[in-house]
Amino acid sequence: MIISEYLDKFIIKMVEKYVPEGVDPMLHINTRAFMYDLITTLIEEEKVPPKLAIIKYLLMNYKQMIYSKLSVLN
Repeated sequence: MIISEYLDKFIIKMVEKYVPEGVDPMLHINTRAFMYDLITTLIEEEKVPPKLAIIKYLLMNYKQMIYSKLSVLN
């Protein structure tokens, strides 16, 4: 699925609102960039529907999303 300009701007706005800026001291990653990439990838691969409420919920729980994604890689 292709992400529309409106949806892309919404994702950026929600990332800026709910995800703290900078590098996480424990994980050593830029949390905002990681979450933006993760959300856009999930939508493009159609694993998550492109609904605004779902995107907001995922970003409000960004730590759990990051931990679950990185735990699979280890």
